Amino acid sequence: MRTQLQTETILKVLDHYVSAIPTKHIGTLHDEKERVQFLKALSIKNVLSKEKPTTLEELIEKVFKHEDEKKKYNDNDEREFKEVIGA
Repeated sequence: MRTQLQTETILKVLDHYVSAIPTKHIGTLHDEKERVQFLKALSIKNVLSKEKPTTLEELIEKVFKHEDEKKKYNDNDEREFKEVIGA
């Protein structure tokens, strides 16, 4: 019981402080701090949650295929994201 409560609390805190939808900046070489913070939180969520782990393709879908953001990015942005995050 105690372990389950701690897991739920950790997931709630991560959801509160770290956005579930990444910005395109985590996929650039220029913003290492935001990228590291997001990827660490994502890793912890993947380990603690009972859902399947988030894949690189799912992150790309969230960042580049989002309806409001679609027109702001080009293929080079998506390629750089794949290189930085997937490397």
